[in-house]
Amino acid sequence: MKKTVALMMAAIMLMAFAGCTGGADKPNAQDLISTLPAEGGKPVVTDTPAPTEAPVSTEEPTAEPTAEAKSAVMRGTWEDGVFYNDLIGCCFTMPEGWEQGTDEEIAEFLGVSVDEIGAAGEDLSDYESVDDMLVYNLDTGSFVMISYKNMRKFRALKMTNEEIMEEIARQMVEENDYGITYTYVGTTLQKLGDADYICAEFDTEAEGEKMKQYILMSQSFDYVAYITIAAVESETLDYFVSMFTPAPTQAAMADCCG
Repeated sequence: MKKTVALMMAAIMLMAFAGCTGGADKPNAQDLISTLPAEGGKPVVTDTPAPTEAPVSTEEPTAEPTAEAKSAVMRGTWEDGVFYNDLIGCCFTMPEGWEQGTDEEIAEFLGVSVDEIGAAGEDLSDYESVDDMLVYNLDTGSFVMISYKNMRKFRALKMTNEEIMEEIARQMVEENDYGITYTYVGTTLQKLGDADYICAEFDTEAEGEKMKQYILMSQSFDYVAYITIAAVESETLDYFVSMFTPAPTQAAMADCCG
């Protein structure tokens, strides 16, 4: 994978999750990435300390999750190029010519062991974050990555999803140290299958390469689902949205995901 794309993946992942702190102290980027990837490699990411203070907010806190919301959280499943997890509320169909990232690739990118990202079928409810799947196109450098952030600790910050996204966008433009220029285009509402997402759009440039970057966010139970998309300028957001289809009904589950 290209160095530029790997850097974008690191920047998006780390700042998106830091964005939930609502302006609390954030670690320096050099503390987060211990080594920059060589061409074809991936950055190694170290652990990020949790913020020590939460900002004061006058908004009402998010309602406590129901017993159903506290049920097991698991990584999604793949069947014949189709991915499904109820946390994203839809199915994702990998385009022809794209490749599915292995657990080893995801773990290497995050700088952790394969055991630390959790196995399929394992209850990950106690994980602070779950990195579910990665697909990419080596020819263009485009990728789609799906991750989840446990919001139980961040609920005390009393931030709405819109406020979280605004903070992410601000950090992308003002506070990144990755050698990438982010120009915030705007935020829209997008429907992926039957699920509603907030979508922040950016124009990016790094090492002379220009790409589009999208962060889509939707809260599901105790988790916020992040769908990160990097695209060449010729690939529209509609192209990626079309990869997502409505979640299967109970009767059709086997047809979608086995």
